[in-house]
Amino acid sequence: MTTKCKPMREIKFRAWHKKKKKWLSQHYIEIDGTGEIYYNDYPIKDIILVFYTGLKDKNGSEIYEGDILSSGMRRGDSKGWTKDYVVWVEKSGEWLLVDLKTNEKMQMQHDQQLREVIGSIYKDKKLLVK
Repeated sequence: MTTKCKPMREIKFRAWHKKKKKWLSQHYIEIDGTGEIYYNDYPIKDIILVFYTGLKDKNGSEIYEGDILSSGMRRGDSKGWTKDYVVWVEKSGEWLLVDLKTNEKMQMQHDQQLREVIGSIYKDKKLLVK
């Protein structure tokens, strides 16, 4: 009997430079002779690495940790568009959406084609206003 395995999700990440406040475009990691880790020649302490969830939004854009998603779906007594951001929960090993207005957390489903990436918690601070 042959068992089919589900393909693993693609392992991808992008990097936010904390001091320069911008996404870095090239992707390589180096470890120097002293064991110091660098990303694109920047010390890793200056970088926030965010990982790809393996999901895409309604426009086909990849969804990463820290992305802000908008949705026309109603949640509870909210009316109109909701905004959530994506977090990884190490303890439970899952991606969650956190509602920017209520801080309510919910599992990230494979229905992200109903949502749209509108920014990130790193670059688009104005979207974090409740």
